[in-house]
Amino acid sequence: MPNNSNPTKRGGSNPQIGEVMSKLHLFSNARAMQSFMQSQERGFLPKCMLLGEFFAEVIVVRGKVKIPSFLRKIFLIEVLKEFNFTQKDLELLFFERNFLGFLETSPFLLQFFNELNQHKLSIKDIPQKDIYGDYEDHLRVLEEIEERYEQKLGDRGFYDFAKEYEILDEYLSAFREIEIYLDGFLSPYEKEILEKISSKVPLFFHLNIDRYNQKHFEFLCKLEPDYSYKISFPSGEIVEKIPHRLLALPKAYGCELRVEQCSFVLQRIEEWLEEGIEAEKIAVILPKEDFKDFLLATDRVRNLNFAMGFEYEGLKKEIETLALQEGGGLEEFIQRVRECEIPQSLGVSIDEILYAYERIGEVMRTLSFKEIAYLFLEEIENLRLDDSKGGKVRVVGVLETRGMELERAIIVDFNQENIPKITQSDMFLNSKIRSALSIPTLQDREELQKHYYLEIFKRTQRVELVYIEGHLAPFAKEVGVKSFERNNYTLFAKGKEIVYKEDEITLFLDREFRFSASNVKMFRECKRKFYWRYLKKLKESEEEGSVALSVGSLLHHFLFLAYSQNPSGAKEVFERLVFEEIERGSDELVKMELGLALRYMQHFFKIQSKNPKILELEREFEFMSEGFRLWGRVDRIEEIEGRVRVLDYKLGKSNTIEPIQSAFYGLYAREKYPSFPVEVGFYFINGKKLCLDNKLEEHIAELKTLLKEMIEEREFEKCTTRSSCRECIYKILCNR
Repeated sequence: MPNNSNPTKRGGSNPQIGEVMSKLHLFSNARAMQSFMQSQERGFLPKCMLLGEFFAEVIVVRGKVKIPSFLRKIFLIEVLKEFNFTQKDLELLFFERNFLGFLETSPFLLQFFNELNQHKLSIKDIPQKDIYGDYEDHLRVLEEIEERYEQKLGDRGFYDFAKEYEILDEYLSAFREIEIYLDGFLSPYEKEILEKISSKVPLFFHLNIDRYNQKHFEFLCKLEPDYSYKISFPSGEIVEKIPHRLLALPKAYGCELRVEQCSFVLQRIEEWLEEGIEAEKIAVILPKEDFKDFLLATDRVRNLNFAMGFEYEGLKKEIETLALQEGGGLEEFIQRVRECEIPQSLGVSIDEILYAYERIGEVMRTLSFKEIAYLFLEEIENLRLDDSKGGKVRVVGVLETRGMELERAIIVDFNQENIPKITQSDMFLNSKIRSALSIPTLQDREELQKHYYLEIFKRTQRVELVYIEGHLAPFAKEVGVKSFERNNYTLFAKGKEIVYKEDEITLFLDREFRFSASNVKMFRECKRKFYWRYLKKLKESEEEGSVALSVGSLLHHFLFLAYSQNPSGAKEVFERLVFEEIERGSDELVKMELGLALRYMQHFFKIQSKNPKILELEREFEFMSEGFRLWGRVDRIEEIEGRVRVLDYKLGKSNTIEPIQSAFYGLYAREKYPSFPVEVGFYFINGKKLCLDNKLEEHIAELKTLLKEMIEEREFEKCTTRSSCRECIYKILCNR
């Protein structure tokens, strides 16, 4: 007798079970699917899947299988290692010709290829108007890399993106209806697949529409904001339309410090639990995941459960140690990993990666032991341990809130720099090109994130926002938030109030003081800051410099070496030094900025004399001028057509001359070369512009006046504009 009790088959022995199981529910994310299933009444749960998993099941590419995500980099790296890059290609794409360089670059390339495929575009479709001169060569290289990558996958029986596919009718035959709960963009490629499926099974979209996502679904039919829809696809027939509005306007609370927000969060949770709100219906939402460190440190009773989990540093450290050792290759690496202490919850994920490595052993054996270790480190970077010891109040990121129904929620860090916060990680397509290709732009992604926040407000009975005072996100007022209060909770008992007492000025300048452009400029901007720094000698702590400072220092040094070694061939020497630094450097941002600066410097060398008469390079000077001891350093002094020119290199784009610095240079050059007329110039590297100081006499006169004022100064008053105090390291001393 045949067994007809299988509930997944249409027409099973139990009509009610068959009815439930023959309708498929698809979701954009796991959290929305989980919330949907928890909301169901007792009995058989409906058939639910993630949309991505459904596509993987229903799409067939004959003779090939979908490549696991963690193997994609391996095949792309193999292509990059074999690719015959010219020096120009390397300069265009900032590739390093080594394994670690390719490993770091591969995610950008894979993201780029995937996004074009999702929008049914090829690299040839990218417009080449209004772009920089080498863009066509840039695209040619990318196109060839993609072709070789797809060919290499095909040779191994894999595919990454199913450009030619079939719909598996047998799989669809189990369902009489498919309902899709969308919360995000739908790409042209996904629309194409769903249109083909809709010809075989009735298909419906569930959408929550607001002003931020309305235009993205206008391809269906005319939609109104603040409604939930059920729409037949692709006909666009509206099956259901229900109001979907704010349950209540959020309230906003200001804090002075990030850690102070924790006092508000913990106190509110305690109050809500005492009111009888279920812990599972409360959430703390983090626009930036690093805020969890503050919550971990202050949640002493462990009410919180961190949905994002925790990194397992133990395994990473063991693999990092392996990467420093010599080994015998793939087999030994796998054996050494299995000897590591691996938590049970991560065991399956680790086994999947190692099994995949064994499956493509022929490719993996071309890598060294160290390269395999670095590759493995990349793959386990995002593995997380569940928060098994936490409470029931969930701490989640914004994306994890999609589909959640809550009674209470607190969103911390509701600051303008976080909301919306979109990482611009695309190396290849700017917003103008994206718009021309109908690919979501940065603005589109910002609006999508606003949609996610608005959904939190609409799905939660009460939402409270916490922000740093003076930094509230404009989005709060955009959605109508009107209640703004000060956070009165505190983590610590209030300390004894300290009454500020003005410092007595006891130190003054004399003629032995070494005046420099920087300290004179500081005196002009804020006399009290000058007093703290140069008379009281309260220096800022030594910290690692910014990227701009690092790049600027390197460029100055390379220009010094280039013109010292070979003034007539300085361009070639400079380029060689920059390329060597890019090759051996470890900071990717510094290397990228160096590559950009190298392009901009082409203009500098074009306007230089072929045989410059260099008088001084990177020279420190000190001399007396009208009784004042002046000190500084010049980048370069040269003789040009009977004139002496002092030249200062600036990394930025600005063409604004610094008058005090110019005056120092002018006075020094006149002291050193009294028989020559003197001029001072500034070359702005990123701005590709040489600016000569046409008001040198006026600036020298201003400097002399300032020097006399500094000697006579007795009050050292604070600056009148408090805005400049915000980033000042002495603001506490000044009670600002």
